[in-house]
Amino acid sequence: MINNDEALDIAEDYILTYVGNLVGCGIPFFDNERTVWVVPILHMSDVATFPLDEMHIDADGDVVYCPTREKLIEIAEKRFEWSDEIKKFTEAISR
Repeated sequence: MINNDEALDIAEDYILTYVGNLVGCGIPFFDNERTVWVVPILHMSDVATFPLDEMHIDADGDVVYCPTREKLIEIAEKRFEWSDEIKKFTEAISR
C-alpha cells in the first residue's frame, strides 16, 4: 500500500498534468471504509484558497476518481458567485 507522501505525489502530478496549476492538493488521508486515499483539491490564488472537491487514489496508487477541469471550474465559479452574494448581503445589512 502506498503511503501519505506517495499519495500526495501522485495527486500533485495528476492535477498538474490533467487539471492545471490553479488548483492544488491538500493533505491526503486514508478512508478505511472506502479503502482509498482522499486528497482534497483546493482552489489556490492570490485572492483565496478554498476546497473545491477531492480525488481518490487506491491503495496501489491508481487514481480512481478526480473531477474534470471543467467540473472544478464550474464549482469555483459557483463559490465565487456565492461569495459575491454574501458580500452584497453583508454590505446591505450593515448600512
